[in-house]
Amino acid sequence: MTVEINLIAERRKKQPFTVIITICILLVGCTTALLYIQRSNAENEVAQMESQWQSNREELAHVKNNENFQQSREILAQRIGDVEAAVFPTVALLDKLIELLPEQGYFENYQFDHLEGLILTIRVPSIGHTAAYTHELEKQPFIEEVSVTDIVSMKKGGEDAKTSYHSTYDIRIDKQNWQEEAAEVEN
Repeated sequence: MTVEINLIAERRKKQPFTVIITICILLVGCTTALLYIQRSNAENEVAQMESQWQSNREELAHVKNNENFQQSREILAQRIGDVEAAVFPTVALLDKLIELLPEQGYFENYQFDHLEGLILTIRVPSIGHTAAYTHELEKQPFIEEVSVTDIVSMKKGGEDAKTSYHSTYDIRIDKQNWQEEAAEVEN
């Protein structure tokens, strides 16, 4: 057996396997970096969209509250208008009824109800004053109907005491006519 000594430098053989593995590792690294960047961008976009969605929701809630506020305001304005239209000038009516009262008479009771009308009790010194007051009431254009529902004679004190009469009236008021007349009196 002979031993051979080769003094020529041996050429390195190309190692395709190492190059392929290196290229694959570089591709995997680049792909991973690219995917990581894309994921970060996607997460940022999602966060921005969620932020925009939340701000849109808040703005929608604000607009809805403004609409509800506006609707409430309109309803209240309508109710105020209804109440103002339903206000009946009872103080002016009382003043007018006092003007018609005989000098020596005065009111015992005054009850006004929009549906039932006016119930009035007066105290006068004679039954003639009751008749005169009834006649004055019937002459008024704003009064539809007057009826005396009760007359009671009262004697207070001893035998020298004077008799007074308590007369109760049921009066129906022509509301439209009275409101027009009260408006003229105010102006």
